[in-house]
Amino acid sequence: MRLSFTVLLLTIFLNLFAPIHNYDIVEYRQQQIETEKQIAMIDYLEAIAKSESAGRYDVFNKYGYIGKYQFGYSARKATGYANVHFKDFVKNPSVWPPSDQDRAMIRLLEINEQHLEKLIKKVEADNLLINGIVITKSGILAGAHLAGFAGVKRYFATGHNAKDVYGTTIEKYMVKFSGYKI
Repeated sequence: MRLSFTVLLLTIFLNLFAPIHNYDIVEYRQQQIETEKQIAMIDYLEAIAKSESAGRYDVFNKYGYIGKYQFGYSARKATGYANVHFKDFVKNPSVWPPSDQDRAMIRLLEINEQHLEKLIKKVEADNLLINGIVITKSGILAGAHLAGFAGVKRYFATGHNAKDVYGTTIEKYMVKFSGYKI
């Protein structure tokens, strides 16, 4: 009995004071970074949704844009939601539930990032300022949400600051959504 108790205490003691392996620390830090990225992405998506639709998934406008991110047909098509039609959505917004809208927005960000990868790297490396704000990946991708990746490329190539029907410009979105760590 005494021997088994001693073995138990020794096992507990060794486990309590065993050296922490670098692998465990690295793995923990990687998990922590991933969690921080996920939180930043949620914050970013919520900010864009708030700007586009006050965060409401059932919103539509007379120009054919729907949902909390105000997707037009071309954005829905590019993200795999071409089957979601404006008229159907107006009648019944549940044809495009919030979870699908979020998936579409994440997919659109991925598509835009692929098309703008070189520009994003160059702009971030050069610490480009617009109106005193450092332009970042999150700002560029927000500008692409507003005017498409081609509109953002045109802006950087020619200075043409495209705007939507409400007068919101690429530059305004790049500044407004700059600095999210996505």
